[in-house]
Amino acid sequence: VTVSLFENNLVYRILDEQGNQLAEGPFNVESDGVGGPGTFDNSIDLSAFSSGSRLRISLSDLSAKDGSLLMMDSVKLMIK
Repeated sequence: VTVSLFENNLVYRILDEQGNQLAEGPFNVESDGVGGPGTFDNSIDLSAFSSGSRLRISLSDLSAKDGSLLMMDSVKLMIK
């Protein structure tokens, strides 16, 4: 990330093709301090999903103040 986050935490969500949320959890970011660049190298266990499943995984930065969405990006994938 180009600008590290408050408490260095993102939220990941796994959604199916219809947009139904299947899983959610914390996603930690490593940085030298708020405002500087950060990196992440985390694993998300996808073993519960069968081969051929099409999913979207999103990473979001949520406001600590009110839970509103500040930033989000996602990627679509198919489980092999």
